[in-house]
Amino acid sequence: MKQLILGLVISFLSYSTLFSQTVSNVNYRQLDQQIEITYDLTGQKFYQHFNVAVYVSEDGGRTFTGPLKEVSGEVGDTIKQGYNKKILWNVFDEMPDISGQVLFQIRTVVLEKKPKKMIYLGYDFTKSAPYGFKFGRTGLAGVYISARMNPNYFKPDKYGFGTEAEDMIIHNFPEKISNRYYSYTGNERINRLSITGGLSFQVFWYTYIYFGAGYSVRNLYWEIDQHDYGTEKSIEKSWVRVNGNYNFEVFEAEAGIQFMYKYGYISAGITVPGLGSNKNMFTEANLSIGLAY
Repeated sequence: MKQLILGLVISFLSYSTLFSQTVSNVNYRQLDQQIEITYDLTGQKFYQHFNVAVYVSEDGGRTFTGPLKEVSGEVGDTIKQGYNKKILWNVFDEMPDISGQVLFQIRTVVLEKKPKKMIYLGYDFTKSAPYGFKFGRTGLAGVYISARMNPNYFKPDKYGFGTEAEDMIIHNFPEKISNRYYSYTGNERINRLSITGGLSFQVFWYTYIYFGAGYSVRNLYWEIDQHDYGTEKSIEKSWVRVNGNYNFEVFEAEAGIQFMYKYGYISAGITVPGLGSNKNMFTEANLSIGLAY
């Protein structure tokens, strides 16, 4: 075989405005009637692939001919990122009179298949707020809103506000009801409301992560039983709100992962009502499932 003086120059071209792809570790060697070129290609986003082409120069890089046709291996328009990729060029099948100082140029063009944007709506819940919804729109970057509550949230309390936990006295118990007294039944209920919104980011096909924040309410209520002084019979039961550190209206933060395929989605994450307030903060799992189109 004719001995060639081989050199190599690497060039990276892209039609993408946001690219971080890199061609590196390019090497070559002569194998009888072929030249083997190896290279690494990195920095691909999940929705991208590459068109890889090889060009050759016989005048030290002043001009290049190509793309080369008699090549095989990891070359063409369906190439994904990876290491130690190989291209074989049948030199004399394509350029039987090649001579001079031979240089190669690898050109890569980013090809993109952007993910489909989808709208979704579903059931969203936590342990303390088991009824809610989530609505959003996906994309490489998307948005969502969610609202959750428990069934007690819209139940009225009898007196509007309630007790001091230290003395167990209802300070606004109506004085005009002189023939009544009350006792605590030992029952309690929690009123919960959570309204959040945030951003989602697609990190792979069908896979997203989300981050959000919003407003959170938690109120503790104790049940009382009102009795008649004369007969000691129970007249009615009602709820009073416990003041103090049992209740809060605070900032809530959440984060999680979401999977979406065809016409449905499911997500799981963590929500933290009271984030930044050590006195009231707690953590709950958050789940959501629904439809997408």
